[in-house]
Amino acid sequence: MDQSGLNSHFRRIFRSMSSDFRAANISRYVKKSLDQNQSVLDIGCGSCVLTHLLLKNGFDVTSSDNSLEMLEMAREFLREEGLPISKLFHLNIDECASKFGAKFDQVVCLDVIEHIDDDNAAVESIFSLIKPGGRLILSVPALSFLYGPKDERVGHYRRYDRRNLIELISSNKFKLDNIRYWNLIGVPITVVALKILKTEVDESMRFSNRSLMKKIINKFLWYWFRFIENMIRPPFGLTLIVEATKPIEKPVD
Repeated sequence: MDQSGLNSHFRRIFRSMSSDFRAANISRYVKKSLDQNQSVLDIGCGSCVLTHLLLKNGFDVTSSDNSLEMLEMAREFLREEGLPISKLFHLNIDECASKFGAKFDQVVCLDVIEHIDDDNAAVESIFSLIKPGGRLILSVPALSFLYGPKDERVGHYRRYDRRNLIELISSNKFKLDNIRYWNLIGVPITVVALKILKTEVDESMRFSNRSLMKKIINKFLWYWFRFIENMIRPPFGLTLIVEATKPIEKPVD
């Protein structure tokens, strides 16, 4: 897959990633769902916003990404923060499975499998990375009817609906523990932009706060995601988050 569009997207917001209302708050949500005393693999770590948060809070985290450019941004970010980069690997999901095997208690895979043509094979490989009884936290873009030019530009093969995501997870032997929508506030904005105005949503406030209005919008969204999106279970949203467990196989008598 051509990752130029995705890399360009992350370059634009790289310097503000740790304060970006979306990236920072979904990372905060995921962190609360993880056990600090168990190992974590962050697949598709991008510029390491989640990895950064976990390392600063004492987690044992290994991180991987398929893009060398992403990893260079991540290494720069972590070095500047005085955090280790020794467990940062240039690997795709299949290569992670081959290298590590069922090594991890917890695997996090945020906004990754929509970039993979064969998402079923990707989830199967993720399953093989988790110890029996271990957990998966996975997020994907939601609401297939909103698939549009931005999805194409950043390399999305699809957006997901709740039913087909449940089927994907369950068919790969995971026990589904929780599935929820996230980013309720983005739905009406995206519907108006895509379906009525026939344009993309203006996300410039995510990486540029030069104007007072953009600063106000960004601050409002920061608090919205932290205190509303992370606390409620909205009926729909631009993102679906899954929590699932790899069952422990019962011994054969």
